Amino acid sequence: MFSMFQPFQGPSRFTFKDPDTGRQFDEPSKAALIQRINQYRSANNLEPLDHLSFVLENYWCGLPENRGKCVPVPALQRGVMGFLKGGIAVLKNLMYKQFAHQNVADERSRQCAKCPFNIFPDRGPFVKWSNEIALHSTDGRRSEKHDELGECAVCSCPLRAKVFIDEAVSLEKEWIPKLESVQCWQLKLPRENG
Repeated sequence: MFSMFQPFQGPSRFTFKDPDTGRQFDEPSKAALIQRINQYRSANNLEPLDHLSFVLENYWCGLPENRGKCVPVPALQRGVMGFLKGGIAVLKNLMYKQFAHQNVADERSRQCAKCPFNIFPDRGPFVKWSNEIALHSTDGRRSEKHDELGECAVCSCPLRAKVFIDEAVSLEKEWIPKLESVQCWQLKLPRENG
């Protein structure tokens, strides 16, 4: 099971041990660490690590000095199928041409920005992909907290686009308690599956 930091918590130090070579990295910031890891792996003909930001957070949560700062991320247990469903929902959303009003999207974005289920699997490629999805699915609209929105760990949707949805949503039964725990705005939308 993967872990992530609780809100307002972070690592004691920015360190990482390469899973392929055992090389230890210590840098002054997360950005510097990611850059150093990517440079090292590229220079040594190693594949880039997918979702590196998320991998780092999980790694740090396993260090003794960070005990008590992290929580498990149960959403990842749903595996690849859950992420595919999220991707399908996004592609379906690309076909919609009705959008929530700007003030509604802004209110949703404020809630999502503070939500513990707002995650960034990998800030590099993920942010680029998320921006592209948001740009194409919302005709370039941006919510108030656009830059603070990642992916929903419950439904796997890119939140930059999702906050503008003005259609019925499809919510899996197992998602409901998690969404209720944060009083998610999605629960107020009409549902495709009941």
